[in-house]
Amino acid sequence: MENQFFAESYMKSFSSFSGADIIADFGGRVFGELQAITYAVQREVAPIYTMGSAEPRSFSRGKRGVSGSLIFIVFDRDALLETLLMNLRDRNRSTTDQTGALEIFNPAAEVGQNPPVYGIRDWNRVMSESSNRHTALDHNTIKYLDQFPPFNITISMANEYGHSSTMRIYGVQIINEGSGMSIDDIVIEKACSFIARGIEHVGYDKIMQELNLDSTERAVQDSIISRDHGPYTGGTEPQDIPI
Repeated sequence: MENQFFAESYMKSFSSFSGADIIADFGGRVFGELQAITYAVQREVAPIYTMGSAEPRSFSRGKRGVSGSLIFIVFDRDALLETLLMNLRDRNRSTTDQTGALEIFNPAAEVGQNPPVYGIRDWNRVMSESSNRHTALDHNTIKYLDQFPPFNITISMANEYGHSSTMRIYGVQIINEGSGMSIDDIVIEKACSFIARGIEHVGYDKIMQELNLDSTERAVQDSIISRDHGPYTGGTEPQDIPI
């Protein structure tokens, strides 16, 4: 009984995760070749000065950027390139028309000896229709990782005590890739750097779930107090907390 109590109390406490507890999902496919992933969030913050003081009066916040890096172990092929090509091929198949061929828009086909003259509304309509007829990226013509459209990365964590958590990186675009080989290298690694549109931090869904649950419980308690004792004003006025 004592050992069972100790195990249960430990499982309910805070817990952490190591690299052995983590898997990464790239666009719906789990990656076994990923060795490391890093990310950073930067934001422009500029001080504002006015005459009469050498100290900043305030700070102005500007643009935010998300970037990071991926490191892969290379076996007999480029795993990231293969996975993204497979995803792109599957997506292109889903957009194939009934004849089995992707419709390719050729602007030169509409150019003749007497090209049509469009008004501004007709021109906008024709260009909108033509942009919808452009084919998606063809997996047969892609050779570099920076040619792929954005994708999402989901990082899942679970340890032997039953704790789990997730993290997500949205809109990842590869901008640089590099690798190297040497007589002294036991393994071959490949590094990629990326930019992204946003990040959902580790356990964010749990945090929001607990906050919403606490708000619901407080609302239920307030309704019970109001029913039994009249409107609840929350006691005395809130006091300023000394800093």
